[in-house]
Amino acid sequence: MRSLMKRPAAWPTTRCPAPNSSTAPARLAKASKPLALDALLPQIIEDHQHLTAGKSLQLCLAPLSPCKVITTPGVVRAAVGNLLRNAIENSDNGRIDIRLQDDATIVIHNPGHGISPAQRDLHTHGACRCRWR
Repeated sequence: MRSLMKRPAAWPTTRCPAPNSSTAPARLAKASKPLALDALLPQIIEDHQHLTAGKSLQLCLAPLSPCKVITTPGVVRAAVGNLLRNAIENSDNGRIDIRLQDDATIVIHNPGHGISPAQRDLHTHGACRCRWR
């Protein structure tokens, strides 16, 4: 079983450190439990399906393999829900592909409107791009 609360041994410098038992709030660590991502992901997608109304947009979930992590459902729902909502809001037509990789990484690929290099620099200046596992 993989843990979302443990930091991998070697992270590239462009990633933020994942929360671990020394940095996560105690109540979050206490609330963490084994969670089947392969069962939760379809629910999150269904909860956001209504956001595609009026758009020629499909949410496509790749076939899932069993995948368990140690975390709280609320953290996963908030993080994945936010990314999925952003993908839907920034796409008018086409497919949003969602897949769960064997290492518990959730990948969301959307056609989007795109973002100019100037806008990207404005939004990411001084920010850290996070990829928690």
